[in-house]
Amino acid sequence: MVRSLCLCFFSDPTDNESHRQDEDRRLSPSINSTQVAQTGVVHGTPHVRGTATCDTQTEANPVDSAPGPGHTSRSVISLLVGQAPEFNEYATLDISSECRDSAATVSCESNISQRDEEEEDEEGLKDGLKVRTVPLKTPTSKERFRQFALKVWGVRWSALPYDRLPDWLKDNDFLYNGYRPPLPSFRACFLSIFRLHTETGNIWTHLLGFLFFLFTGIAYIFRPNVRFVDPLKEKLVVGLFFLGVTLCLFFSWLFHTVSCRSQKVALMFSKLDYCGITMQIIGSFVPWIYYWFYCSPTAQFTHLTTIALLGATSIVVSQWECFSSTPYRAVRAGVFLGLALSGLIPFIHFLVISGGIMEAAKPTQLGGLMFVAMLYLIGGAVYAGRIPERFCPGRFDIWFHSHQIFHTLVVVGAMIHLYYISQMQEFHSSTGGACGPDGQRVGADMQNS
Repeated sequence: MVRSLCLCFFSDPTDNESHRQDEDRRLSPSINSTQVAQTGVVHGTPHVRGTATCDTQTEANPVDSAPGPGHTSRSVISLLVGQAPEFNEYATLDISSECRDSAATVSCESNISQRDEEEEDEEGLKDGLKVRTVPLKTPTSKERFRQFALKVWGVRWSALPYDRLPDWLKDNDFLYNGYRPPLPSFRACFLSIFRLHTETGNIWTHLLGFLFFLFTGIAYIFRPNVRFVDPLKEKLVVGLFFLGVTLCLFFSWLFHTVSCRSQKVALMFSKLDYCGITMQIIGSFVPWIYYWFYCSPTAQFTHLTTIALLGATSIVVSQWECFSSTPYRAVRAGVFLGLALSGLIPFIHFLVISGGIMEAAKPTQLGGLMFVAMLYLIGGAVYAGRIPERFCPGRFDIWFHSHQIFHTLVVVGAMIHLYYISQMQEFHSSTGGACGPDGQRVGADMQNS
């Protein structure tokens, strides 16, 4: 905090003019006395002592005029400024001085800040010196609001261009501006979600999606048991879908929020983000496999185990430090795309045992699954290809760049996925989970009833 100490004292009346001039040169080498007397301000520089003088103006020769008793030939006001590194303000002098001599009296007063007599902080007199602490500046209403906002919203920062980022924050060289700098605290990172930058859309798409699936999942788990054939198992398999989606969206918005904290933090939360993506893929397949192969327990167990093992492998691979680096961007997309495409194995198996795609599509909402898969594939391709910013660099720095499109398609795809899972569960409930003698589902014609 900038503080100023004003020492107001009077020189010995018996000093001659030459002595006073020497004192002027020694004490006030850089401050114009007239300016200080008129404005009362000097530049606040770190640990600089300045002296403001108020010289008398007389018609007679001031050297020949000896001051009489009770008269003051000159006033000296000293300012000691101790400036904190982060400030570069003006130090304000509270000056009220009178300069008198035998020939003429000149009053030079500067009242920068008015204070009542009882508000003056007088610490005492010592050796004829009167010491008083004076605040630098009375803050205006605008300044008070600014200080309050800084306390509430955290550290003030400005967005950086791509070429000024540290290497660990560089990910997409087609986005030129709008990056957050490394922030000094987690609080500053979380408060940055209310600012516009390259991660704003990434954060809010998955934060809002996370809240939607969290509350929807809780409501689904507490649905009446009469709406299920096997309430425990069905709530478990659909609950795994909700768990995978909510963890994916939660880890994602958390990573994009704190990724600018430090390189270590960014690496740690990126691994959580990759785990969340894997868990969403696994959780998305569980309900479909459960209902597809409800009448074939062996095939159901085999496919669920296979998906779980492939997901565990993806999690292990995603924990490698190089996996999150920019050169491995295509590798990351390939790993998750490969895990998603592994769902073709149970899909083809189901088509075979159902007698064709038309028969399989009736009871299983197969068209819905294919539409959701298409959305995920498009999102992954856009992310890997960095489209559209690749074709218009610098035009999509804040909005509509590839990562935001990918996030949006993930949330939309998960919502559509939830709808078709609900439709499939209701069909299963309407048939009572009945299976034919050949191990096939029965009552397929009841789907649209």
